[in-house]
Amino acid sequence: MSLHALPLRVSFFETIAKAWLEAGKEKQSLEKFAFDEGMILVPGRRAARHLSEAFLRVLDGKALLLPRIAVIGDMERSANFEAIEKLLKLPPAISKLHRTALLMSLVKKFQEVSEETELLSSAKILWGLASSLGELIDEADRAEISLSEAIEKAQAESQDLSAHWEKILKFLAIVSQALPEILTRDSFLNPVAREVERLNILAQSFEEKPPLGNVWAVGFVDGSSGVANILSKVAALPKGRVILRGIDLEIPDSVWEILPQSHPQFIFKDLLERMGKARADFQNWDFALSKIDGTDLSFSKAPTSQREIFWREAFSPKMAMQIENGQPMPLNVPDNTWRIEAEDTQQEARAIALALRDGISKPAKTAALVTPDRSLAIRVSAELKRFGINADDSAGAALAGTPSAVFLRLVIAAASENFSAVSLLALLKHPRASFGLGRDNARPLIRCLEREILRGAPINGGITGLRQKLESLESEGLTVGKQHELMALLDRLESAFEVFVPMMGQKYQEFEALDLLRAAIASAEKLALPEVTQEIPEPESRLWRGEDGQKLAEHLSELLVAFKENPLPPQPLEGFADFLSETMQGISITGLRNYLDGEEVSHPRVFILGILEARLLSFDRVILGGLNEGIWPPLANCGPWMGRMMRKSGGLFLPERRLGAFAQDFQAFACGTGEVIFSRSMRDAERPNIAAPWLIRAKALMGKGKDFPSFKSLTWAKNLDIALHVKGAEQPFPKPPIAFRPRKLGVTSVAILQNFPYAIYANKILELSPLAGLAENMDYKDFGILIHKALETIFERKLPQKGNLAQIETVFFEALADAPYRQSIKNWWHPRLKAIAAIIWEREKTSVPKKIFLEQSLSYQFQDPSFELTGRADRVDILKTEHGERAVIYDYKTGTLPRLSAVEKGEYPQLLLEGAVLRSGGFDQMESFEIEDLIYWQLKGSSKQKENFRTLLSGAMRKPGPEQQANIRKQMNHILDNLYQLIVAYENPEKAYEAGNGTLDSPYAQLARMVEWRGM
Repeated sequence: MSLHALPLRVSFFETIAKAWLEAGKEKQSLEKFAFDEGMILVPGRRAARHLSEAFLRVLDGKALLLPRIAVIGDMERSANFEAIEKLLKLPPAISKLHRTALLMSLVKKFQEVSEETELLSSAKILWGLASSLGELIDEADRAEISLSEAIEKAQAESQDLSAHWEKILKFLAIVSQALPEILTRDSFLNPVAREVERLNILAQSFEEKPPLGNVWAVGFVDGSSGVANILSKVAALPKGRVILRGIDLEIPDSVWEILPQSHPQFIFKDLLERMGKARADFQNWDFALSKIDGTDLSFSKAPTSQREIFWREAFSPKMAMQIENGQPMPLNVPDNTWRIEAEDTQQEARAIALALRDGISKPAKTAALVTPDRSLAIRVSAELKRFGINADDSAGAALAGTPSAVFLRLVIAAASENFSAVSLLALLKHPRASFGLGRDNARPLIRCLEREILRGAPINGGITGLRQKLESLESEGLTVGKQHELMALLDRLESAFEVFVPMMGQKYQEFEALDLLRAAIASAEKLALPEVTQEIPEPESRLWRGEDGQKLAEHLSELLVAFKENPLPPQPLEGFADFLSETMQGISITGLRNYLDGEEVSHPRVFILGILEARLLSFDRVILGGLNEGIWPPLANCGPWMGRMMRKSGGLFLPERRLGAFAQDFQAFACGTGEVIFSRSMRDAERPNIAAPWLIRAKALMGKGKDFPSFKSLTWAKNLDIALHVKGAEQPFPKPPIAFRPRKLGVTSVAILQNFPYAIYANKILELSPLAGLAENMDYKDFGILIHKALETIFERKLPQKGNLAQIETVFFEALADAPYRQSIKNWWHPRLKAIAAIIWEREKTSVPKKIFLEQSLSYQFQDPSFELTGRADRVDILKTEHGERAVIYDYKTGTLPRLSAVEKGEYPQLLLEGAVLRSGGFDQMESFEIEDLIYWQLKGSSKQKENFRTLLSGAMRKPGPEQQANIRKQMNHILDNLYQLIVAYENPEKAYEAGNGTLDSPYAQLARMVEWRGM
């Protein structure tokens, strides 16, 4: 019998290795038998590598020539001359990228005649549709059916289709006829179709000229794409064997015949049908290996494991009906099986990492995470680094996320946003950006450019705007030499983007994709040039260095050819970076993922694997991660081109078949040889998760209140970052020498000295000030500056008395137009300025003070110790009163007004200090005046604003009562004395600049470590 089944409870590759050696020993002694005679056929390269390693483990160091281990995709060496001749005549496979570009042009033509054009306007969407159309073509080739015939059947059997689906089927019929003609004209084949043809030729060669030695085909699951034909020919060979792992020979025939496509055994049923074999042709494989290690592996006689029984019942259609009716027969929890049910994905990743670390705590033990969720795999890999473990991640790194690809996208983003501060700085700070200066030389200039130009108000006008701001900085302290260096850097930037310049600043104007790609490559190459020297005047761009650079170069070269031969629809620069990322989907960098400086750094016993890579492998502990519906298993998706009934009518695979393949892999891992941990998170960042249906079935099967026991690593993960003993940071009490303490302070800083002295220490003594944000939006502070400047112009021209409301509005609108903020922000402030203009007009048109002083400077000098108080009053009105000429001081507020009770307590001393200094004659070009009133004038322009003024020394506009007025006036009369006492206190060297009453919204809160010492 040449058809065999191995149960899931044994280590597959070790068993195959032992069986091969045992088969050889049946002929001759170990010394004389040529064990290398023959071939073992495996599904993939990773399987070949692990089978080789299994031979080494079984031989335990003995030297022996191994059989040829051939991957099914690389069998040409086993073919006869006639087969090789046929293989050489096969046209090459068209690259998937080239085919997608070709299909995209066809989809675009379909869009042009479709009424649903708004749904297909994005190039990224068009590329995605073309990719899914290519997948549909591959599915038909994989199933070895004609797509055109499948579409004809779907059209014939599908009744009452909507107009939308009728159009799509007609389009598919055209594509199924046109694409083969185009490929024939260009001498290409579809990739899967060529692979099927190649395997059929090899299968025919096996039949015409059978190999002389043993030929074993082991570990296959899916019989599509011509694989079943090869397996049937191997089974017919005199010395051929087909050995499948996991095919269940104990399921009743009545159940086997009606298996749904979502059942884990359906994929084997399909394989056997394609091979032309019945399940009865297979037998559990009996052989004795006692001569090698004393182990008897007679599987047909060994009892089925508890796990296999449990999961066979869990997937049984009969059991599904019992669960649905609420009458399942409870089964015991399988041994050595646990669960991790984390609160979120990050906690799941941490618990998995801890479980992997625990799994290798004993010598020689192995542990693996198997998951289709790349996000989870990346998180686990990062968590493992906490323990110094670099896991062997089979997926490698996505090309789109590699440094060179990211740099290319940043180049496009900077061009599309016309050098906005954020996009430009993201590009300049990328490690690849060196401008031909070398990274070490470019970095200081980039930092200077950031501080002097990019931070603060946004800059409009692209490179011209950057130059204008740089030229204006000469008078603000930037040295001429540094200005020239920055100007040279901008020259290099402009030179690098010279191809992009005609396209920049033109929002949503469309350009040819080929032109955009060429411009992006040219700019990225120039920006990534290393230092140009006399020895190396034309160095190679750093964009193409490393494996990621080489892979990107190959991809872009292929794109250039594809775009040239199949012109894509014009598209705007704004969406080109996303489109380029879409073309990189599915491309990974794997060659150097486990190496650093040429040395392997991956841990030899910890693995992170995708489902396909983990097939057939055995580990001492395996963790199945991401067991949530939509991830493992994925959602049943028919794709955008054919619905379920159309697929069924045309003979194409239904999405349930894919779910069945995922279920088979899950069952294989769940019934494996080692410990098994099922892992999932109850929610992700956006929504709650639903457990995989297999786990829900299993829980129902175990009975009410039962579940897999929780693995201990989940508790470890919850407590890992909780410190047992937390010692709070000490509150800072800086005591700088007296000579370094400030001798001048503004009236706006006195409140800070009272409430948060540490901020004065940081700002005035350490000379630290917060950096402006990148392209800062206009906030109330900026709005206040704009209001102040406009009011100064309005009152200087006496527009409330001599002009009209329109003139006041014009002054505000002109000030807003000159402000360096984006138009959307200006549009938001425009109606507020209009409302403020109306308030000023109504308030001031009948008010005629004797004199108005605007933006008046003040200074007050303390003696012993010498200390100067400085400031500027927004407005001072001199009024004629019954007590003579008196002053009213205004403070314009565009934000919230201070509470009267807080002013009364001295928490807001600014206006009180201004009043006290004016009484003492401390204002420039003004004599001393008694204070009639102190007024906060709120100029917010909000429709919800209930009041515009808050008076402090009278009840004319907003009550304070007589007692409160008296208290505030008393505060004003004594405020200079109180300030003097505070100044004297800081003359004591032991007086510290404390941070006790500071607020967390202060820019100096982090510097003062307020969160740490407050224990928040």
